[in-house]
Amino acid sequence: MHTDKPKCGICGETTPTAEDPRKSEVRWKAIQCNAFPYASGVSSAWAPGVSREPASWNFLEVIRQSDEFLDTQLASKPGNAHYLSPNSQNNLIDAIGCEVLDVIGDNVREADFFSVMMDETTDLGHLEQVAVVVRYCDNNFTATERLISVTESPIVTGEHLAEVLLNSLKRLHLDTRKLCAQTYDGASAMSGSRRGVQTVIKQTAPRAYYIHCRSHSCNLVIVKSVQCSRFGRNFFGVLEQLFSVIEGSAKRHSWFMEYQSAAGLRRKNR
Repeated sequence: MHTDKPKCGICGETTPTAEDPRKSEVRWKAIQCNAFPYASGVSSAWAPGVSREPASWNFLEVIRQSDEFLDTQLASKPGNAHYLSPNSQNNLIDAIGCEVLDVIGDNVREADFFSVMMDETTDLGHLEQVAVVVRYCDNNFTATERLISVTESPIVTGEHLAEVLLNSLKRLHLDTRKLCAQTYDGASAMSGSRRGVQTVIKQTAPRAYYIHCRSHSCNLVIVKSVQCSRFGRNFFGVLEQLFSVIEGSAKRHSWFMEYQSAAGLRRKNR
């Protein structure tokens, strides 16, 4: 049974095979054009009142100005084929992310050894987000750190967090036999000697020596130092209580924002 092959959304022709270098060329051109507005801190689409200086070029304008091939392809398409829909832009952003991760993965795989860092925090939506960072040295012994994943994780047990970490390494095809160190905070879920992340990781990577995060250690030293001072305890205690009172009510939070704006302490929204 004959089945039509999918067509490329950019050039409109049959999607090339993985061996065809033209696919990578077309995708890379689109990524470069789409990355420019994001790197400049502007939207991919024109906004009313935004100047048409080079720093404000959107995705289509960058294509017209910098890539004749893609400009020709877009000109031959219907007028509504502007590729600025949320779905198209999200696909291009995903492609940019894949390209970035591919480069990071190549660099880490070339290194003799690498280490990992992981920490979790709660976002504004009260969802637990887990960030994974790799650290490695290049041929010039220059230490480099790269963020490779941010994953929502409603479960924060040691076993589950270790699984999140290993999956992040697996997606980049990183050899855990090269994992020489792991760095987390001192929470029991991370540093526990029985079910902590560091213990679970050592079952897969025995060389992964656990080190208590220097930043977290420094924070603990500062906290203990402040607690030795009555003035420090009172000062931060009052701040903590003020925060609880203000953020405990949407109305009180709104009043606080209004008073900040009136006092010139907060930039007003344009």
